[in-house]
Amino acid sequence: VLAEPCESTVIWYCHAGSTTAEWVRHEYDLGGRWAVLGEYREWIKEHISGLVACGGKFYYPVSDKDECGVLEFSPEPVFSTVTTKGVKLTLPPSGEVCVHWNHFLFDLDGELHALCIFFAGLDTNEVADIAVYKMDFAGSRCAKVDNIGDRAILASASNHAVGWCSASKFGLLPNSVYWMSRYDKCLHVYDIETSTEELRVCEDVAKLSRQPFWLIPTHHP
Repeated sequence: VLAEPCESTVIWYCHAGSTTAEWVRHEYDLGGRWAVLGEYREWIKEHISGLVACGGKFYYPVSDKDECGVLEFSPEPVFSTVTTKGVKLTLPPSGEVCVHWNHFLFDLDGELHALCIFFAGLDTNEVADIAVYKMDFAGSRCAKVDNIGDRAILASASNHAVGWCSASKFGLLPNSVYWMSRYDKCLHVYDIETSTEELRVCEDVAKLSRQPFWLIPTHHP
């Protein structure tokens, strides 16, 4: 399955291995929401971004922090949502009531997890907090994860792309998050256990370079 870029409401899918395997175009309608900033108002249609396969289904973040989008095939696309309460939002130190954050989904040991990166207000160069949650659909709540063992979570600057790898095998900090920010030329390394962050400036990255992404190794059982 392939979701077209932001602002498009089209996915392409192909049932691999079928007798008539071919790519099919499907246009969806997930509704939308009003974006309001002072006197500015704009209707923004919901679109799919950051599809993650887990347990035979596809999941994607939605604008409501208490829900997660679900895509299944039977054999045509079927869209639904599941409740995912329990994510505690970190308010900016300035006292603002508006939370600025990035939300990623990823598969860890066959279970869906969420990575949340909270910013210190409108200054998206400063990270206020990073948290990892295990999604519990049976109980309709998420549980915060404080230890992911000898793993490093790798998050890209855009497209909600997240994966993980063995920390010791690749010389990375265990129980950590490595995040390439789209807002600065820094690699953010976050220690989940101590809730501390290290910034590594990428001096040689050209200003007009494309957003970086990770090449993540395959996990073998």
